[in-house]
Amino acid sequence: MKIIKIFNNNVVLADQNSHQIVLIGKGLGFQKKPGMTIQSEKLSKFTRQPKVNGLACSMTC
Repeated sequence: MKIIKIFNNNVVLADQNSHQIVLIGKGLGFQKKPGMTIQSEKLSKFTRQPKVNGLACSMTC
C-alpha cells in the first residue's frame, strides 16, 4: 500500500489497487513520507469508502 497523505503518526491515507483507504495503527505514519509503502504488520484497522458510478458516496449511497 502506497501512502498518499499522513494525518498523524497513527493514521494515513493510502492507495491499494487504485482505491483510497484510511489506515490506522500505532506509529504507522511515524517517519514516513507520501509515496512510501506501509508494512501490513503495523495495521490494526482500515476503512475504504465505497464508490457508486465512479464517485465516492456519502453516508447514503
